[in-house]
Amino acid sequence: MRLSLCIDLAIPVVERLVLLQEDLEEPFHHLGIDAAWTPAERLRFGLRILPNADPSIELRLRESLRAMVTAIAPFSVETFGARFAPSEAQAQYVVAGHREGADALSGCLRQVDAALETLGVTQDVRPKDPLVAVARLRTEREAPIVSGVLRPYSETVFGTTRVEEWVLYRSEVSRGKEQVRQIERFRLQGRV
Repeated sequence: MRLSLCIDLAIPVVERLVLLQEDLEEPFHHLGIDAAWTPAERLRFGLRILPNADPSIELRLRESLRAMVTAIAPFSVETFGARFAPSEAQAQYVVAGHREGADALSGCLRQVDAALETLGVTQDVRPKDPLVAVARLRTEREAPIVSGVLRPYSETVFGTTRVEEWVLYRSEVSRGKEQVRQIERFRLQGRV
């Protein structure tokens, strides 16, 4: 079971990321890069992902998050730039990052990380920096040669999202197919 704490993106941001996917299809095809594009409804900032979460932690995590959001005020975050992750030399994903709102986001993540540590979750928590996974690159051998492909998009502003809540999702694989389910929404209730 995987648990993912996320920020759902504003619709205009999602639309621009879908346009990025469409823009990249032809150059990727030309270079022989096989990309599994993230569907529009799953384009979101992954704040913290626990890929092998123990089912017993879910309830305690939800309780911690409910308590935490009472003191966190809504804020805005800008989705910015496209790049390969973990690096261009070892390209496995196409991701977009954040820029504006980074301080508020970092403060939130410190609190989430402290809560996870209290729950005994310190191993295998991803990502270290919130990202939007735009595509996963499918390769059967070494990483594809992608030098410079995303350079024109490295400074692209995809738009701003007003963060008023976090969303916890649970993913499980059943019969070879991933089932993603929204578990709970956590409304940020602090004062600005």
